[in-house]
Amino acid sequence: MVERRDFPEVATSGAVEVNDEKAATTDANSMLLAGAGIGVIGVVGAVLGSAVCPVCVVAAPTLLGVGAYRRWRASRPKRR
Repeated sequence: MVERRDFPEVATSGAVEVNDEKAATTDANSMLLAGAGIGVIGVVGAVLGSAVCPVCVVAAPTLLGVGAYRRWRASRPKRR
């Protein structure tokens, strides 16, 4: 027998809405960590291989910026 699981509602844009403050902070932290990791990989590749990864140049600052923005939004008090 297949067990039914309830999944979070998906918005029309395809993104899962995060309503919980802790979940929003966790999501922001994971984006910051991913951005830092990609940045480190890009720097190591540039130093050791003398080549710059174009994906690293775009992805690292984007993930860091989005993660910082989401962290800032999660820390703000909710307006009602």
